[in-house]
Amino acid sequence: MDSTYFHLVLTHFPIIGTMFGVILLGYGIYSKNDLFKKAGLITFIAVALVGIPAFLTGDGAAETLKQLKSVPQNLIDNHEELGEKAIWVIVALGLLSLIGLYLDYKKDKRFTTACLIILIVSFVTLVLMVFVGYTGGQIRLSDIRFAG
Repeated sequence: MDSTYFHLVLTHFPIIGTMFGVILLGYGIYSKNDLFKKAGLITFIAVALVGIPAFLTGDGAAETLKQLKSVPQNLIDNHEELGEKAIWVIVALGLLSLIGLYLDYKKDKRFTTACLIILIVSFVTLVLMVFVGYTGGQIRLSDIRFAG
């Protein structure tokens, strides 16, 4: 198993995990349930931690594709550029979530406000992660490549 394999396996978790975290945190805010809020925040931290190796294995995957010469370079470049933006955003989401958990631990009244801010950031992160996944799909799935 090489970095290409790990990249393909790991990249799905940040997308699905972010979606799952948005649902958990959103429900926690809606229902005023701190357990769901914390579960959403923990999910975002986990997603950020998985996002790091997903990003780091991207260069190896790109090198593999360059050797194959069957994928247009602009698709790889597009995916790589979005991935570089996404790693910063998803790590920021993870750090904000850590701050949110800390506020909850300290019983700080700003916890609910922090959760609202984190929910907004998580929506932005989710949209970005979906686009990163879409551009990654264009690399290997010609039906996506030609439909867009």
